[in-house]
Parts: sequence; C-alpha cells; structure tokens
Amino acid sequence: MTGLNLLVTGRPGVGKTTLLEGVLEQLRGLSRLAGFTAAEVRDPSGQRTGFRILTVEGKEAELARVGFRSSVRVGRYGVNLEAFERLALPELARRDTGLIVIDEIGKIECVSGGRSIKRVRWLESAPSLSLLPVCAPSAGQHHP
Repeated sequence: MTGLNLLVTGRPGVGKTTLLEGVLEQLRGLSRLAGFTAAEVRDPSGQRTGFRILTVEGKEAELARVGFRSSVRVGRYGVNLEAFERLALPELARRDTGLIVIDEIGKIECVSGGRSIKRVRWLESAPSLSLLPVCAPSAGQHHP
C-alpha cells in the first residue's frame, strides 16, 4: 500500500499548525505517530525571536533564534542544525508508524544538506498518512 500525503498550505498565521495540533490530539492513542512540530518563540513584547522543535513523543529543542551563533542562517535566525538533525531526521526515518507529521517544510527545514528533503521524498511510498503543513512559497520561490 502506498502512503497518502496531505499538504496543507497557506500564508503565515492562518492556522496550519493549529489544525495539525488538533489532528494530533484526536489521533493520539488511535495510531502510532511520528514526526515533529515547530513552535514560535516570542519575547514578552510579542516579537518572534525564534522557533522550537517538538517531536510527537515530547522531545524538544531550540530550532532557530535571533542571535544564535551558527554558520547556517535563515533570515535573521541562526539555525540549530544539530538539534534539527538529532530530533527531526530520526522521526522521518521511522517505519513503525501509522502517521508521520511534519509541521512545515520551509527554509529552516531544508538546510539539512538535503537529508530532510530526501526523507520527505521517501514519504511518497510510505505506508502511512503524512500531514505536512507547509507555508506557501513566496513569489519566485519553490520547494524542491
């Protein structure tokens, strides 16, 4: 059986992650889950300062932050590539799951030397349902 891939697209702030979190809440205990979500981190004034990665099993780490020292940068954010590869890539490699969740395929998720994109391409034949909220590319950009 081939996997079913569901892509949810939209502009920032329309509720893609909220939708994903609701689906996860409904499916916990009903299906074996793998994957990750990415949450915004905001300072006390409400300004976005970074992102955290959270696996469906509860492992968490800083994904990117303003001022984070890294050779990998996306806009004003330094990317914690080690944390992404340590948490996200093993989730994408799992085969013991009924649902693989990837909350956003954006610039930060694509900086892992192509390894994350290769894992996403594997999902085309995976025996699982994959819910992939992705941000719509800006004009002139496309996802590989």
